[in-house]
Amino acid sequence: MNEDSKYLNFDNISELEQAVTKYIENKVYLYLYKVSKDFNSDIDGFGKYAVRHFATWDSWENYDWLNNFNNSFFNIEVKTNVKSGYIIMET
Repeated sequence: MNEDSKYLNFDNISELEQAVTKYIENKVYLYLYKVSKDFNSDIDGFGKYAVRHFATWDSWENYDWLNNFNNSFFNIEVKTNVKSGYIIMET
């Protein structure tokens, strides 16, 4: 048995789940930061959801989404469900 075998124990799966969740949240956050700040581009199409929060079309156009997207803040929430720790075992 190697050090990764502790994740085969069902009692330790929650520890693995937390690590996976944190890893994915971090990767998504870094991606969104790079897209919004470095590329200044809404390549994921968030504007189609943001437009719903404006009362009129004129207020949406006045906001100038494409030029203000780089000012966006993101809340990332990831939920993972790890069923086994076998994936991290060497083959």
